[in-house]
Amino acid sequence: MTAAVVIVAFVAYAALAENVTSPHVFSDELLYFDAAASVVEGGGLAVRSEPYRYSPLYPGLLAALLTVVPDRVAAYELAKALNALIFVAITWSVCWMFAQAI
Repeated sequence: MTAAVVIVAFVAYAALAENVTSPHVFSDELLYFDAAASVVEGGGLAVRSEPYRYSPLYPGLLAALLTVVPDRVAAYELAKALNALIFVAITWSVCWMFAQAI
């Protein structure tokens, strides 16, 4: 039952993300993609030749994605699905931990 809820939540969240055609509200998406592209190009974690000062985890995931799919537009589409998966996994984990504590 729990797996079904996670799968349905992932599909629903990913479907909603399809309506977002490009990053247009927050610049952090561009920052993460620039840092990831820098890693893929061999420049380490940097954004516009400046050191990247945040957690390397998400840009690392995006760098792996950009390695497989070099086209940034296509990678952005896959990144939205990746974000949905991460969101659902974290939400499920928090709910599970809360249920265990009760």
